[in-house]
Amino acid sequence: MRAWLKALLTLLAALSASLAFSPVPAQSQQVSGAVFDSTAQSVSVAAGGTFQQVLAYSATRHGCFVQNTNASDTIWVFFQNPVTTPTPIKGASVVLSPGQGVNCNSGVIVADDAIWITGSNTSDTATVISQ
Repeated sequence: MRAWLKALLTLLAALSASLAFSPVPAQSQQVSGAVFDSTAQSVSVAAGGTFQQVLAYSATRHGCFVQNTNASDTIWVFFQNPVTTPTPIKGASVVLSPGQGVNCNSGVIVADDAIWITGSNTSDTATVISQ
C-alpha cells in the first residue's frame, strides 16, 4: 500500500508542477499491476460565491487533486461529509491562492467525499483531477 501511495503522490507532484495554467491530458498510473486512469477537467465557477460540485461522492476513488488556475483570485475547496457538514461553507473549506493545489489523500486514506468549489467571481477557474 505504501508503494501505491508513494507512486500516487509522485504523480500528483509531477502533475501539480505541469498544471501551471494549462490544461492537463488524461493519464494512467500503474501500481502493483493495477491501472488507474486519471480524469482531468477544467472547471469555471458558474456564480461567484456559490459552491458547485466538481466531484461526486465515490467509495472507489483512488486519488484526486484540485488546483486553482486563476491568475489573481482565491478559490475555496469544500470536502463534503454530509453527516458533519451537509452544506458547503467557506469557513470549513481549504483556501487556495492562485497556483496552489490540494489533494484528497492523507497518508493511505483517500477522501471519498463530494468535492465542491467556489470563487469570488464568476468564471474563476480550477483544474480537477481524479482517479
